[in-house]
Amino acid sequence: MANPFRFLFGGRRVRRRDFAQPAGPTNNPLFPTPRRQAGIWGLTFVILAIVAAVLYVILSPKFRITNIRVEGSNKLGAESIAAFMNSRLDVSFLSLAWRRVTFLTPVTSIERELRTAIEKIVTLDQLVITRQGLNTLVVQLRELTPNLVWSTDRGQYFFLDHRGIVVEEIPGEPPPEFPVVSDANSLNLELGQTALKPSFITFLRRVLAELTRLSIEPSKASTWPVSCPVPPPAEDIEETPEKNLNSKNDNANSRPPFIRSNANSTNDLEKNINPSLKQTLPTSCSLMELAINEPTLVITTSEGWDLRLDTSGNVDTQLQKMTTTLRDHLKNNRSRLLYLDVRFGDRVFYQQR
Repeated sequence: MANPFRFLFGGRRVRRRDFAQPAGPTNNPLFPTPRRQAGIWGLTFVILAIVAAVLYVILSPKFRITNIRVEGSNKLGAESIAAFMNSRLDVSFLSLAWRRVTFLTPVTSIERELRTAIEKIVTLDQLVITRQGLNTLVVQLRELTPNLVWSTDRGQYFFLDHRGIVVEEIPGEPPPEFPVVSDANSLNLELGQTALKPSFITFLRRVLAELTRLSIEPSKASTWPVSCPVPPPAEDIEETPEKNLNSKNDNANSRPPFIRSNANSTNDLEKNINPSLKQTLPTSCSLMELAINEPTLVITTSEGWDLRLDTSGNVDTQLQKMTTTLRDHLKNNRSRLLYLDVRFGDRVFYQQR
């Protein structure tokens, strides 16, 4: 029987493979070229390779922090600092000390934790943690060095640095090579707080050197006592008409005098304040701020008299006035001297027994 479709194939015999999908590219719309699927195996290989690389970095000793080097530690032992660093690096997650991995170590966080721990003992001027190579962390710190001793009326002693900052509490008696400044205001200071201005300390050092040159032995240096102003009771203040307060003849900078009151509490003071004067009275007072800003320095000599100076003034001028007064006016009466005050301009005040 003749094949009715022979004319479609050039007169040749029709075979089964003529109706099969061609293997290669074709323009036949009945047999579109098959598109290749995404390389699932290739993608899987890439993912596995990345996971293997990450695990290698995490687990390989080549990329782990194994050495801690401490530089600049004086009062604190380098071993104790290194032990603290190791304890923070060994914090694990799923039994994996990931903090030791060089590229994952949270340097900033560990630096903050270390500073907090150290400053409970001694105040730091600088603390920096850096990586060195793939296996080493370098801890560079600089402690605030003592410059003088701060003494309180509670029998406590603290080291102050050159900026007047409390750097360390002294467990016993202060070392004799440091000058001692007594606190006259019973301030409650903590490590890192400011007790004196840097200019006060520089001034004190200069005065002590001059006294030593003049063979005058200082036995104690102290600050000047200060107190917050206390408003007087209402019965001690003369009533002032409102029109007088607003008068143009009044001095805008004038303030009513402050006297000590017998009131027992702040509420009592508030009740006793004349309402017309409440605007002129201070709303708050910081004893610590007043004490730090008070420039008066008192030095008690071994001869039993006090020298009062103004640390905000010229130190050479005040020392010159002291020297001239002791030489020309008190040469034979220095044993009777109670105090010598050189704080006020070109004037000198002294009192004798």
